[in-house]
Amino acid sequence: MPEKNRKDSDEAIVLRLYADADGRWPRRLRWLLPTLLGIFCLIYGFFFALTAPFLIVPMLAPLAILALLIIWALPYAVNPPTRTMAALFGCFFVASIVWPNYIAIALPGLPWITMLRLFGTPMAILLLVSVSTSSHFRQTMNQVLGSSPYVWMLLCLFVAMEFLTLPFSKDVSASLNRVIVFQTYWTAIFFVSCYVFIKPGRAERWAIALCLMAVALGILALFEFADKKILWAGHIPGFLKVEDSDRYLKPAMRAATRIYRVKATFGNPLNFAEFLALTMPFMIHFIMGRYRVLVRVAAAVSAVFLVYVILLTDSRLGIVGVFISVTLYLLLWALILVRRTRGNLIAGGIVFAYPALFIAAVAATFVVRPLRVKVWGGGAQAASNASRDAQITSGIPKILANPIGHGSGQAGGLAGTTSVSGQVSIDNYYLVIALEYGLLGFFAYFGMIIAAVYYASTSALFRDAKGDRDRALLVPLAISLVAFFVIKSVFSQQDNHSLLFMMLGLVVALNYRSKVAALASGLATPPGKTA
Repeated sequence: MPEKNRKDSDEAIVLRLYADADGRWPRRLRWLLPTLLGIFCLIYGFFFALTAPFLIVPMLAPLAILALLIIWALPYAVNPPTRTMAALFGCFFVASIVWPNYIAIALPGLPWITMLRLFGTPMAILLLVSVSTSSHFRQTMNQVLGSSPYVWMLLCLFVAMEFLTLPFSKDVSASLNRVIVFQTYWTAIFFVSCYVFIKPGRAERWAIALCLMAVALGILALFEFADKKILWAGHIPGFLKVEDSDRYLKPAMRAATRIYRVKATFGNPLNFAEFLALTMPFMIHFIMGRYRVLVRVAAAVSAVFLVYVILLTDSRLGIVGVFISVTLYLLLWALILVRRTRGNLIAGGIVFAYPALFIAAVAATFVVRPLRVKVWGGGAQAASNASRDAQITSGIPKILANPIGHGSGQAGGLAGTTSVSGQVSIDNYYLVIALEYGLLGFFAYFGMIIAAVYYASTSALFRDAKGDRDRALLVPLAISLVAFFVIKSVFSQQDNHSLLFMMLGLVVALNYRSKVAALASGLATPPGKTA
């Protein structure tokens, strides 16, 4: 049966089920439905006025459900709004790094309109519209996600745990608000990345933009360090200031040393150092990759410059990230050369000597005093180390008491410590995830990162990129994800989590492209084996 006739026949069958032979129900519904709707709106408006702004998130739930129903009922579209979605994704990517998230449009009685919300919310809506209206979009996404099944499956499990742990929260409204925000900043970013980066050239442009923004923020940090204050402090218009902005604008100094710590556009120096550490594998990639000499020299100078900026943050996690980037990139680079160029003595020597080189590098962090202080800390960092130990000791029994989870945003109150400024914080993100989303959420969250590292590293090792610069980025992606995983053992803040989910989606997209290229060249993995 032709497609058009089949659709008409299906519609006729569906409509016949709702036909009323005597026509009584349509006449009754003409006055019954408007009456019931008017009564509901009257009651809803009364309670909204009574509870706003304290229960604004639960009261907006009916409107959100209505919006989802409208999106679901949209007609099929030949050209879904994917171009606009990709453009908003690019704006979100830039805004998440170069624009301070504590500077937002703050109008009386309205939620803060941050740059991430300004670009992220319509991007997420267009993602849902594309899924609803385009069978081609759904088919493409199904193929892309199917290339790396464990990543998206574990992500969906983690999202489920975000919602399932809400009833266990002591502040359900606050936890629900966080979970909804995460669906835009994390989940939607992942799925949009999976689609955006299947187009050739976009992945490399993303990596170039990431490195350029890191260098730009590093230059900004030099001026900040010279002035010993945030450059825009005292110059923010009133309508752009939020209630917590003054806390972020305060100079950051370690209590024991009183050394100023730069933070650029981030909320604190640790977030900035983490961002620079996650960028470092891509800098090394531009040094080691098949690029022009001028590009490689510029990348080398930039990498040294970023290490210096990390030192200005006075953050050990940044130095640890650099250490991971250098040591792992050396290993993967040598392994790839050994597999693809038989008889390469330099690469073979590095691979066989790597265990000794790695042990020597780790030993140097204990023996060489400046390295020991930068990596493991000294007397100035003793308080931080003791605080982390106390949090773990306090948190583990509470995880075992409720292995399901206590709800989003509740970890600080369960096992956090209070700083001099009165802020309750918790440092170990493994502990945060286990406390808030339970053991199953812990397995899902860190499992999807491990799965992405596996897909990226195996694809890079066993499938030749053959001049495809996008797919060559699987090496720095795997290393950056490993650095993130390690850093989370001592740092729990979430400023760079949108970047993490971009990288997860990027791995899935590039792994899909790698499999398609292998199939096209007749080098696909034999059935029954996993590549």
